Amino acid sequence: RLCPFTPVNGRMSVPGSSLSPHWPPHLDVPRDRLTLDVMMQREEHLLQAVQTLQQKNKELHQALSAYHEKELAFVQQVDLHMEKVEQTERQLLDKVSNLERQNEELREAKGPLALDDYGRALLERACASAANFGAAEPELVVLLRKLAGSEGVPTVQTV
Repeated sequence: RLCPFTPVNGRMSVPGSSLSPHWPPHLDVPRDRLTLDVMMQREEHLLQAVQTLQQKNKELHQALSAYHEKELAFVQQVDLHMEKVEQTERQLLDKVSNLERQNEELREAKGPLALDDYGRALLERACASAANFGAAEPELVVLLRKLAGSEGVPTVQTV
C-alpha cells in the first residue's frame, strides 16, 4: 500500500484526520497520494481560516460590546444634561414669572409714569436722537412723543 488508508464501510479513511468516514457522505477519500496531500493542505488551510474567522468574530463582538457601553454612557450623559437644562429652564421661567408679577405690582402701585432727573435726561437724549432719525423709526418717535408729552419734556420734532 502506498498510503496509510484504512477502509471503513467501503470508504477509505485517513487516520488522524478530521475527515470522518461519514462526512461529507458523498465524498470518498481518494486513493492517490498527491490528491490526498492537496486535500490535507486544503483542510489545514480551511481550519486556519475558520480559526481566523472565529478570532475576528470574537474581536468584533468585543468591539461591539465596548461601543454599546460607550453608547449607554453617552445616553446617560445626554439625559443628565437635559435634566439640568430643563431644571434651569424651569428656574428661569419662575424668575421671569416673579419679575413680571413684581413689575405689575410696581406699575399698579406707582400709578402714572414718573421720571427722576436721570430718566428725564435719558428721555431728552432719546428725543434728540429720534429727531435725527425720525423718518426711519416712526414707532420710536410715537413712543417718545407719548413719554415726552406725559412728563413735560420737550417733544420730539421730526426733521
